[in-house]
Amino acid sequence: MLRIGQLRAVQRAAYFQPMGRRRVFIIDGAETMRWDVANIFLKILEEPPGSATLILTAPSPYSLLPTIVSRCMQFHFGPLTAGEVEAILKEKSNLPPAAARIAAQLSEGSPGQALEMDAEKESQRRRNGLKILERAARGEEFAQLFAQTNVISKDREISFEEQLSVFYSLLCDLLEISSGIASPQLRNVSLRRELEGVARKIDTGWVMRALRGLDQVSAGARRNLNRQLGLDALAAELSPIHSSRD
Repeated sequence: MLRIGQLRAVQRAAYFQPMGRRRVFIIDGAETMRWDVANIFLKILEEPPGSATLILTAPSPYSLLPTIVSRCMQFHFGPLTAGEVEAILKEKSNLPPAAARIAAQLSEGSPGQALEMDAEKESQRRRNGLKILERAARGEEFAQLFAQTNVISKDREISFEEQLSVFYSLLCDLLEISSGIASPQLRNVSLRRELEGVARKIDTGWVMRALRGLDQVSAGARRNLNRQLGLDALAAELSPIHSSRD
């Protein structure tokens, strides 16, 4: 997550006269700024020095505050195909063919992400995330659901935002399957059978509720919401047990 100290350092350095023509700052993972920090950063975006170029990268403009998006020129980069990513991995890494294929599938078109990925651990995270969705759809008792969210919340090897992206990926696949699309373009191909099993227990309305709930968890994370509390609330909201009590 981008911290306020890092952004203040950019602000100070941006106003220094460069040795060359320009200073270029790349703010990678701009979506990880908390909202209060993002608002502080607005000042330099509103009045950038003429000798500085600021480049913000994010997976989607919707993951940034609208006030930030409105002050930036947008450039969209489309994802590569899984085959193209796999070819890059064969050239740039020493991964075994099977691991390269899985990493290419899970990277969702990002060769950089694929090169940094531990395919085995990432696959396990996808399975853990799907277990939560499956158990919520099946209406298991909250104690079992919360035990599973506890496993995810204790994973400190990736950021909470990356954990949420796992759920977005799984829900996108479930939306395509439950919509009855003839040839769904799955992001989690290795979990096709498990995804189809979950899809038989839900409908598109359930998936849309899950996506809205995930958006709320993501927004709460910007305000330092406890990560397990957010996942617990989402799982409980999706359970038929919750609906019957309403």
